[in-house]
Amino acid sequence: MFEIVIAILVLSALIFIHELGHFIAAKIVGVRVLDFSVGFGKPLYSIRIRETLFKIGIIPLGGYIRMLNSSNSNEVQGISDAIVRKESYSTKTGWQKIFILVMGPAANILAAFVLFFFLFLLVGSPKQLPVVGSVQPNSFAAEAGVQPGDTILLVDNKRVNYLGDINTYLANIENNTTQIEYFGHGEVNKWQVDTSTLNKGADLAVQLGIEPTYTPVVLRTIDDSPAAVAGIMSDDRIVSIDSQVINSWMDVVQSVNSRGSGNNIDVVVLRDGDYVDIHIELGVVYGEGNTTRPWLGIQATPNYLYIKYGIVESAIRSANRLVSMSVSILGMVWGLVTGSLSITALGGPLAVVALTADSTAGGAYSTLIFLAYISTNLAILNMLPIPLLDGGNIVGTVLSGTARKYFPNSNALKVLGNASLYAGVFFLLGLFAFVFINDIRNIL
Repeated sequence: MFEIVIAILVLSALIFIHELGHFIAAKIVGVRVLDFSVGFGKPLYSIRIRETLFKIGIIPLGGYIRMLNSSNSNEVQGISDAIVRKESYSTKTGWQKIFILVMGPAANILAAFVLFFFLFLLVGSPKQLPVVGSVQPNSFAAEAGVQPGDTILLVDNKRVNYLGDINTYLANIENNTTQIEYFGHGEVNKWQVDTSTLNKGADLAVQLGIEPTYTPVVLRTIDDSPAAVAGIMSDDRIVSIDSQVINSWMDVVQSVNSRGSGNNIDVVVLRDGDYVDIHIELGVVYGEGNTTRPWLGIQATPNYLYIKYGIVESAIRSANRLVSMSVSILGMVWGLVTGSLSITALGGPLAVVALTADSTAGGAYSTLIFLAYISTNLAILNMLPIPLLDGGNIVGTVLSGTARKYFPNSNALKVLGNASLYAGVFFLLGLFAFVFINDIRNIL
């Protein structure tokens, strides 16, 4: 429940930033803002600051600003025609209107950039050390004799500082073979790799059979899993299982896999400086060919080393991350348009809240990364050319200005504008209903 509350608060903060962008732009070009609302419906709280009423709506699913225009000027007491002409949105030029509309998404992009910038600058980027956590059976690494705990030293005569370097080096090799050197059991070993058998569009280390190291500290438990039901919590350090000392995550995996489903295990965890005894009845997971294996239901904490960067490098990395994230989001939108991505993959506000709650459970770093993603997502989706969204209003402003230039007295423009507005309303209401139902179905 606490994570849900936090999720609603942080999402409301992103909505506030979006509307603040519109608000500041409106004030810059001299438009009076009558209402500034985060959320819809009956206000839970409101305060008037000069001519603007700031509100928090009871339904935290969006927000809006309401600007003065020719159609609502009669709602403002004591306002003169001169002020309406000066401070009305409807009297501003097309470029001024577009500036107001663009600044909402721009504020979200800026917020995402700032989040990434300070993460790179103050926290750093997580890098995994080149230590082998586990080796997949019958893999290339297993055949080469690589074992858990070995350290990858060189790939193609290039020094490996982090596990991700393996992918970088192998992806740029032009020859079909290369050499990997690794240290294990007190000696340096050499391993010839045939790169022609690898798919360079995927994780190359995993294709070789190398899995990263994880600490025996619980990152999170899966809902309704045996571990969650028994009371295992995030940040618990697993000390022992059935009196066997646990030194690594592989010890946990091997200890659980050596038992059958339905078996009981006694786990000791270190929690806030105290040792806690927990009795767990293992579940079961079904694999290929009706095979089964015991199930605990916990996610381990990766063995990360956080690398911090300077101001310039942080800014460059933040910009690159924003570009790659935007391309990914646009790719998903295009997939929905072309049909290559099923519309059932769409998530609504409940899904966003749930995902935000999951990210908050994973710690501050994962929360901020997810917020940057949602902020970027909010900016891009709002710029789509759909009526009622910022992008649709920008297109409408451009078309309206162009049409009025050639057809200054045409009533058809007003009819067309109203028709597109109603079409946008029905489209968004239908989309909202669909994703809401999709959220409920996924939850149930």
